[in-house]
Amino acid sequence: WDRKRSVGGQDWDEQFQKALETANWEKLHQVSIDFVETATLYGKIVILEQSLPDSQRTVKVDRVGGMAGGTKFIVRGIMFKLANDPLLPKSGGRYLYGNEAPSHEFAAKSASHELKGANQ
Repeated sequence: WDRKRSVGGQDWDEQFQKALETANWEKLHQVSIDFVETATLYGKIVILEQSLPDSQRTVKVDRVGGMAGGTKFIVRGIMFKLANDPLLPKSGGRYLYGNEAPSHEFAAKSASHELKGANQ
């Protein structure tokens, strides 16, 4: 996914790496603070609006990648994912993880494994 694709998108990693390479500790600190504040603000919005239809959400669902990663949102250069168990298209009412009924537990476990793999 393109980190700058969303409106107001930023490349947080680029800013972080530049500050790190130049040993600009004040800039590094400020980028970190800005990222945490931005992620916290929009993370709360995504969570609070998760039950709303897409047309009423402040942060719209972004159709990036497949279904298994959950519902994805990209805002200000940050991708948020909400783990869920989607209904598979053309499956006769089957869910990706829970088969006959959605399994939020298995969806959360899958998301956990994805995070572990991304951090190695």
